Amino acid sequence: MKIKTGSLPLSKIRRQNEESNLSLEIGQTTGRVCDGLAGNPGLSNFRRSPHALPRSGCHQHSHDDAGRPLLVSPTAAITLVAATETPVPLPTLTSAPTLTSTSAPAASGLRLRFATGATASITEGQIQAGQAQNFVVGANARQPMIIMVDSPNQDVTFSVTGQKDGIVLLPASQKATSWQAMLTTSQDYLIRLYGSASSANFTMNVVIPARIDFEPGAISAQRSGSTPDGLIVSYVLRAKAGQKMKLQLDTPDGSTVLGLYGYQDGQPYLRSTVEVTSFELTLPATQDYIIQVIPRGGEVADYELDVQIN
Repeated sequence: MKIKTGSLPLSKIRRQNEESNLSLEIGQTTGRVCDGLAGNPGLSNFRRSPHALPRSGCHQHSHDDAGRPLLVSPTAAITLVAATETPVPLPTLTSAPTLTSTSAPAASGLRLRFATGATASITEGQIQAGQAQNFVVGANARQPMIIMVDSPNQDVTFSVTGQKDGIVLLPASQKATSWQAMLTTSQDYLIRLYGSASSANFTMNVVIPARIDFEPGAISAQRSGSTPDGLIVSYVLRAKAGQKMKLQLDTPDGSTVLGLYGYQDGQPYLRSTVEVTSFELTLPATQDYIIQVIPRGGEVADYELDVQIN
């Protein structure tokens, strides 16, 4: 077994069209799963290389010579989508995941460790035919967890189980390659990968946005940090319909830009290639919103983010 964790080079990034139909349905406690993630306007950023937004005139690297499907890169032209636009239709689940509980002892596995300030972890490896590999990641209640696994035939699948409460959030029978849910318990989670009929390379992307909560009586919050290994940094914020959101991103030389989409409705409200560092929006729905700090050209860049809601 070969496992390598961290960011992926651009030469291994699969280009995907951000304008295709939404293919990950948004879930709450149980989470939801469907066939893929290629067109989700917000999650397409997550599937990218850490080099999420190439600078103008930068060389665009090719596909893996072996043809292995890996994380996406932003090749499609992207435009700002008005808040009043009809949300992208969500696919119908083939079967709804059910929360179950098991009394079995917690399984061990390779712990996924995020770099300081990072909200994503990328793991690359190989799995043998019929083999299962375990990974463990810690997360808090009220954080979204987003998991995507790519393999040449899209037949490396996974399950998700809470280590402390034994609740199966995503059963193996779903044969999922992509999934997300809003977590309700702070604990370690077991991600178990399942090999198919033959050995295969895989790439697993786990994204856990950091929750922003305002202090009592406050209408703004500030966050600062860097983009470790050129990874996108993601935040999640709950806000009400009719409130005005104002985002201001300060970074040296404009080396990062903003992205914004609704977690529950899947609607893009700001796409990365608009390449802006300030944005205002009267919110159309009461829901969680994912705010993304997206580095240009895979740069490690310092940033300061100011978020206002009033």
